[in-house]
Amino acid sequence: MTPRHKSSISQRSIKMSVDKYSYTSNTVKLLKHLDTLRLIQNKIYRPIMVHTMPTHRCQLSCVHCCFKNRKNLVMDMPPDVYVQGIEQFFRLGTKAMELTGGGEPTLYPYLADCLKHFFAMGMKIGLITNGLELQRIEEYLQKFSWIRVSLNTLDYKSDIKLPRNYKFSFCYIWNRFSNENIKRVAKFSSRHNAICRVSPDCIQSPRMIEEELIHIKNVLSEIKSDHLFLSDFNTTTTRRNSNCYIHMIKPAFYTDGFIYPCPSAELALEKNKQIDIEARLCHATEVLDFYTSRDFNYRLSHDCSYCKYSKQQDLLEDLITETDFNDFA
Repeated sequence: MTPRHKSSISQRSIKMSVDKYSYTSNTVKLLKHLDTLRLIQNKIYRPIMVHTMPTHRCQLSCVHCCFKNRKNLVMDMPPDVYVQGIEQFFRLGTKAMELTGGGEPTLYPYLADCLKHFFAMGMKIGLITNGLELQRIEEYLQKFSWIRVSLNTLDYKSDIKLPRNYKFSFCYIWNRFSNENIKRVAKFSSRHNAICRVSPDCIQSPRMIEEELIHIKNVLSEIKSDHLFLSDFNTTTTRRNSNCYIHMIKPAFYTDGFIYPCPSAELALEKNKQIDIEARLCHATEVLDFYTSRDFNYRLSHDCSYCKYSKQQDLLEDLITETDFNDFA
């Protein structure tokens, strides 16, 4: 191996190490929002972003789907409620939103009209999609801050026809088809020269999550793809306590028109792959009042068996813990 070749491999490795923090939620990104963290210290609460789940419609039935048990639930969020909720978050100071599932966001019947309104407001928008119906919103693709395509679609389809002239990123959740299909995922990522985040299925016991992480790491080491990375640095199976603060920075706006504290609570095994109705914070029309109330409860208690945002929770708890002699850090 020549020195130049070694240098090229080293540079790719460094870039992948940096990139992995760009394509996940993590404390590295949270610390870029020191202004928001300062507000929280002063008991002012302005979520950085809001995860939105406007529909339960989907063309696939993925084995790992965290919203698998959605029978008899509201299929689509009323568009007026969607717009009202986002307008309230925007007035509050939230400047970014994510479209996710629930179901497949591009199947939301009112999506084009809502996107037109949200982009006109000045919202920054990211999209997680299975990639099968992107032509429905092709006129808006260039306006998205990012679009992440789930390559779990390749577990069920022979290919994904992606629109040209857009730089996608990819993600993939490990499941019972993965040992057979992961090379297709790597090949697809290479063909599109796009990074793909690989994560374990977290809807299982902590021990099984940890075992799956080891297995995935071994498989990826054999593939040696420059485009796939394992999100092990961002998967924590332990918690400091049951305190929950994530609604201060990134709540969930669900299909039923209500705001929930966490966009990933359904990953806890005991949630039975559905939203926890009892965890509702407020209705979409009450967002401003809720977050500006003197009675705002910044510390919730949710004893989830798995917390995707465990590290962020710890950072937020440290942030609001009052201490003396702070000049002596």
